[in-house]
Amino acid sequence: MLTFKQFAKNPTVGSLFLTFTAISYMYVAAEKKDKAQKVLDERQSHKIEVLYDLVRKSDSANAVSTTQLKTLEQLGAIKKLN
Repeated sequence: MLTFKQFAKNPTVGSLFLTFTAISYMYVAAEKKDKAQKVLDERQSHKIEVLYDLVRKSDSANAVSTTQLKTLEQLGAIKKLN
């Protein structure tokens, strides 16, 4: 640790030490934040993939239902709604 006497003897070295300490702290804090952001991004990416699959399945089911209704209308099994 840097004492006041050491700082008073050589203020340039003391200032550099304090600056280096502050920059090191900011670097470590930024790394922690970056790791947390990557984890959050991975979670969000997974959620997006799940939702995309659900939308794709829903769209496919909708297309099948529409095709079946049109086929039944053409065969005369059901009346046209419009």
